Amino acid sequence: MLLLSSLLIAAPTPASPDATTFMAKVLEHDAMGFSGTAEVDLKLTIRSPRGTLSRRRLQIISATLEGRQHTLVRFLAPAELSGTGMLLRDEPDGSSTQLMYQPSYDKIRPIAASNRSDRFMGTDFSYSDLEGADSGDSKHRFLADAKCGKATCKQVESRPDSKRVQSTGYGRIISLIHPKALVPMRTRFFGRDGKTALKVLTVKKLKKVDGRWMVTKAVMKDLKRGSATQMEMLKLDRNKSFSAEHFTEKALRSP
Repeated sequence: MLLLSSLLIAAPTPASPDATTFMAKVLEHDAMGFSGTAEVDLKLTIRSPRGTLSRRRLQIISATLEGRQHTLVRFLAPAELSGTGMLLRDEPDGSSTQLMYQPSYDKIRPIAASNRSDRFMGTDFSYSDLEGADSGDSKHRFLADAKCGKATCKQVESRPDSKRVQSTGYGRIISLIHPKALVPMRTRFFGRDGKTALKVLTVKKLKKVDGRWMVTKAVMKDLKRGSATQMEMLKLDRNKSFSAEHFTEKALRSP
């Protein structure tokens, strides 16, 4: 699950080769554990603008097949969402597919590119937040280093290309990245104009898994709505093996 990728934005920002290389390393590190081959179990706690809490449990499996990322998200709880699933798949032509399945309707529906900035199943994450990102989708440059906890973090401004802006709704992203752990400790998302602050993702807890730092707890805040979603990783297994059969419409229908 990451969280990091100009349509009538102010003057274009030149890319810094050093910042671009650095961001490529950060994305390859994948501190959320959603890329490559993995099985992840998550607990989501959603706080509404009025302070009401609701909870979700979900499982994510992912694999890189023929150089393309495949991900299947399955809701385990609450009961009314159990079995609901979402399939995300990179296609050979460079496009991406998002399909949603809801058992109550027994219907698979595509998530159009124009709707991918919408909220994902009542959370403060959008559909596009679940997609993988490529450092080449944006122009990156270093800003001044800044403190993050006890560390001094690298601050990177990313301006997505026009296609990415249309899909995500983000015209600018500023990430505060721990230089050794290669983890974005705080990520701020701005609207299409590159100025309007929309959301902020803050890492609350890290854990070293198989020799690298992974995010085990983070909070996404919607600054306009006043809501927040806490994501807690309950399990991460990178020793599983998944084939193309795990990422078909048939698999989407069959928990």
